[in-house]
Amino acid sequence: MTVGPSNQPSAASQPSPIADLSYRNYDGPLKARVLRWWVVSLYTFRFAMKSVFFWILAVIALLPYVYHLGVFYIFRADVGVRVGMIPLFEKPRYALQFYYAMEWQLFWMLLIGLIIGAGTIANDNRSNALIVYLSKPITKGDYLLGKWMGIFLVMLCITLIPGLIGYITCIMMFANDGFLGEEPWLIVQILAGSLVAPTIFASVIVGISAWSKSGVMAGAFIAGIYILSGIVSGVLTGIFYRGDQERILREGGLISHCSFSGIIRALLYDIYGISTGLVKRTNPDRTPAELVYYVPPNNWIILAIALSIVILGIAAARFKIRAVEVVRG
Repeated sequence: MTVGPSNQPSAASQPSPIADLSYRNYDGPLKARVLRWWVVSLYTFRFAMKSVFFWILAVIALLPYVYHLGVFYIFRADVGVRVGMIPLFEKPRYALQFYYAMEWQLFWMLLIGLIIGAGTIANDNRSNALIVYLSKPITKGDYLLGKWMGIFLVMLCITLIPGLIGYITCIMMFANDGFLGEEPWLIVQILAGSLVAPTIFASVIVGISAWSKSGVMAGAFIAGIYILSGIVSGVLTGIFYRGDQERILREGGLISHCSFSGIIRALLYDIYGISTGLVKRTNPDRTPAELVYYVPPNNWIILAIALSIVILGIAAARFKIRAVEVVRG
């Protein structure tokens, strides 16, 4: 019996299985750049340089230094410059001006951070740009670090450059008044103080931006948290201290610092060594009010809260960053 050719294809002619060519993280060598994150940060810098609103806010953020150093220059003739019996400038009198200037900057720095950073990851989520980023020789850590550093470095320039210009101005104007001898560590205080707000704001911004697909919505949410935390802190302070400013200063007022701005101010108080606060009230005998020495909240508690905010923001962003959405049934 003759057996005809089989209709079954031979093993050689069978089609091979199609390889899965869907998205995969880059798993090749990572030796192209030492600072791979800088490529990601560079986009934030370019965006800031092209933004008119950024430059407007940058100029506004410079004005507090101009104002406070100008006022100090006018009234500096005597260490004991007084309004009635109240010293206008208590030691550390130079550091006090930099603290005030940095405090005035907080709101404008927040706006700058929202302009350059609210959409930094949210816009990538919306456009699925992470597929492009993470298929290149770059890790999720590089991507997150690049986004964070882009916001941080821009904001650091806004607070550090005016501070350094102000310090040089103080040397030029007050060197003969014993400026360097009176506060030799002021330059270190300026450098340390300039890191506080950019670190906290950058961490919060990337953390919230990573969970959104709209830069506008992320920015609105961040601004809402900032404003709401200040309102809640103010209400609670009013309830517990009944508006007694002297008591708030003497007892530290931890509740009054339980907001984003309050935490930053408390850290700056400690960095600049500020220990006085003026309580404006009218005494029964019409004598001027005295200075009440400020007792800051426990430094370790404030530092722990600040570090928790930073870590939580970065961890939230790291958890959310992925090139594709994983759908679980």
